[in-house]
Amino acid sequence: MKAIRFRSVWGACKGADGQQCPLPEPGKGEVRVRILASPINPSDLLFVRGLEQGTQPQFPSPVGFEGVGMVDALGPQVQRPIPGQRVAVFNEKGGNWADYAVVPAQDPLAVPDDLPDEQVACFTINPATAILMLRHVLPSLLANGCSNPQPTQNWDA
Repeated sequence: MKAIRFRSVWGACKGADGQQCPLPEPGKGEVRVRILASPINPSDLLFVRGLEQGTQPQFPSPVGFEGVGMVDALGPQVQRPIPGQRVAVFNEKGGNWADYAVVPAQDPLAVPDDLPDEQVACFTINPATAILMLRHVLPSLLANGCSNPQPTQNWDA
């Protein structure tokens, strides 16, 4: 299978390789997903730069934390999700910038067929970012904007 791996922490676009890797096999409690689409998120870029809080790359490092795919294989003692089922995939270790990823069986989220891959691929990280912005950034903006007696924008123009 093809996968993108990083050899080192990088600043510009250096250190990334497209590699041929063995097809990963799911272990106990895991499933393998054939990745259909995986976005590039700020969290991915922070990770490959060594700036992601709580997770440091181990080189060569897989990357890609979210995506959409089809369940391909089940590990031992796994009943669900069903092979062939389309799922949103959050991969806390990274690895969705690949043809296949292995994740804990409880992590994939079954999704309806009528939702586009591009939307499903962004189901986990983008909503969390929006929630954080609404909870932490918006109140500050509203408080500061409402307390400013001089408008800085002419909204009627």
